[in-house]
Amino acid sequence: QKLQPHFQVSTAADGATGLRLAGDTIPDVIVCDVQLPGLGGLEVAAALKRDWRTSHIPLVLLTAQDAPEHRLAGVQAGADLYLTKPFNPTFLLESLRTLLRNREQQREHFRRELSVDTATVAPQRVDQKFLADLTAIIEANLDRPGLSVDDIARSLGVSQMQLYRKVKALLGTGVTDYIQGLRLTKARQLLLHEGSSIAQVAYQTGFSSPSYFATLFKGKYQVSPSEYKALHAPH
Repeated sequence: QKLQPHFQVSTAADGATGLRLAGDTIPDVIVCDVQLPGLGGLEVAAALKRDWRTSHIPLVLLTAQDAPEHRLAGVQAGADLYLTKPFNPTFLLESLRTLLRNREQQREHFRRELSVDTATVAPQRVDQKFLADLTAIIEANLDRPGLSVDDIARSLGVSQMQLYRKVKALLGTGVTDYIQGLRLTKARQLLLHEGSSIAQVAYQTGFSSPSYFATLFKGKYQVSPSEYKALHAPH
């Protein structure tokens, strides 16, 4: 109730229901009690962090158990914050805001990592593996103008909404914008190849026409494809 003026709140009465709800809706943050009917809070936390759909979501565990070993168990399960009862509701609210700000900083990290070279995203963590898999699917179909969000979601075995919310949470952008960004990055690389015409590059990277490609390219890089090609031509 204390959070409802500040967040759109969904609730679950037990751990199993909470897990299903989190996977279906992909919330921005999760607050979970350790003592739950059936599946306990620590098990819920571990399951959330194993699932790529929910692995990125900041997680707060609430408990009456304050012993060091209990705190350690919470951290090991994947909790971003472990609060003992009773707690100050204002402290919880500010903690949630801080976790969300930290998530935005992580988005910037992923954006920078991907903007340099998509191949550098190492699948060492669940989120990084998701981005690597997503990028690989898009790059394998880059020459298809009709590549859709639904195609990608089916390849990953998720719904369009789950895919959209995951990408939005990690990168702060939509799936369609991410596809377009990869197309333009690849096009920029291909323009450096001698003998490649602008029309060839446009079609190789899935743009429906050279003129549409040129408009988007100039919007992103502030130069036209022909100007970019001339600037980087060997002398």
